[in-house]
Amino acid sequence: MTKKHTIKLKTTKAVFSNMAGGHSSTISGDGLDFREIRPYDTTDDIRHINWSVTSRTKEPATNVFNETKQLDVVVVYLNSAGMQFGSHIPKSDIVHDIVAVLGLSVFAYGDSLSAIFYHQNENRFYKRTKDRRVLSKLLEDIQTPSTDDIAYNNIETYLMTKLKKRSLLFLVGDFLQPIELKLLSKKHDLRVIIVRDILEEQLGFAGELNIKQFSSSGTLSTNIDKSIADSYNQAMKKHNDEMTAKFKRENIKHTKIYTTDKVIKKLQEFLR
Repeated sequence: MTKKHTIKLKTTKAVFSNMAGGHSSTISGDGLDFREIRPYDTTDDIRHINWSVTSRTKEPATNVFNETKQLDVVVVYLNSAGMQFGSHIPKSDIVHDIVAVLGLSVFAYGDSLSAIFYHQNENRFYKRTKDRRVLSKLLEDIQTPSTDDIAYNNIETYLMTKLKKRSLLFLVGDFLQPIELKLLSKKHDLRVIIVRDILEEQLGFAGELNIKQFSSSGTLSTNIDKSIADSYNQAMKKHNDEMTAKFKRENIKHTKIYTTDKVIKKLQEFLR
């Protein structure tokens, strides 16, 4: 039995039923299921400005609705060379399972799916479709190693330009560097899925370390003493804390899945 078929058998109706509130996404609707009033943003539809509140507060405000129409779901995979790393299994295997679960669930609801692989720039683009056969190609391509790092400083600008229509957007990667997503989260219903190996956050040994370099197909040997490990762990904790605080300030929904986690369980919790 192939890995894709195993995932498919394990995927139940419940996996995606909680996505965006039972198949309704917080996007600009046409009067369906009013959700809230919030400050107007330049990316909002001018037709949904709440003139009564705007007049009273002297600040522009807009109505937000839960729309129950079919969703346009976009999966963006930040496909860096580092996604092949893993002390148990490669992080790319976890991405494989994440995309399998999301893709099968999207098609089960009759929604459309598009996908982008990104590193220094757009690596691959899969056009919006309701044809589930595209999933086989997607999962196959995830297993093809990248040799590039991620140009994190370009991602938001690229996606703001590339994705014209407001979508349910899943951004999947290891996020080992700072990233700006504030504008993207205002334009789209953004969900960030961080994929990590525990060794990337808790370097708990000293001695010789052999690292396979996918960018050069070579092996790097280095010695790590306790002070280096401690400094690395402190820097990684600082990065994680700052990124988490930033996502919370900007109301960006996010979760972290380790290479030892059960993907379906974590996604169910995240999409609840």
